[in-house]
This record gives sequence, structure tokens and C-alpha cells, in this order.
Amino acid sequence: MPGSFLMLEQLLDSIKSVDGIVCYSLQQLPNDTTKREELFDRIIKADRSIHFAVEGLRVTDVASARRIGEIVGVQSVMPFCLSAQDLLGVVAQGSY
Repeated sequence: MPGSFLMLEQLLDSIKSVDGIVCYSLQQLPNDTTKREELFDRIIKADRSIHFAVEGLRVTDVASARRIGEIVGVQSVMPFCLSAQDLLGVVAQGSY
């Protein structure tokens, strides 16, 4: 079910019994910044890690959590940005 993090929550409840968590992609993280930060906080406080296979990234401390948060933030605004082709058209017209 999209937007459901039931399995992740259950895993976090027993985080001390695993070495860490592996996700396919950052896209599996909650979109809500507060929920995402709470997730990272629980993992860091348990002295565990969460890994993202596609991106080759991991969260192990506050700095890496902040970095992932910035990446997710950029990804969230990308759909509202001009495409490279549209941007070239604007520059070519000199209407910037």
C-alpha cells in the first residue's frame, strides 16, 4: 500500500535485534520530513544504520542523515524544474 510504513515501523521496534536496514531506494522513505527525521533518529540512537542500494548511500550518524534529507529535498522539487531542453530554449531566446 503506497504511503504505508507498517513493516518499517515493525522493524524499527526491534532495531536492536538486527545489524541494520537495507532499502532498495531513497524513494521508499517517508515524504514527510518530520517522519523521515524521526526514522533516522531512531536508527542512529540504536547505533544501527540504514542503507539505500540504488543510490549507494547510508545513514549512520547525524551528518549522513542530514545529507540524505537534502538529497530527498532536491528530489522533491525536481518535477517543478525546467527540463534541460526547456532551459536551453529560454537561454536561446534571451528571455531570462
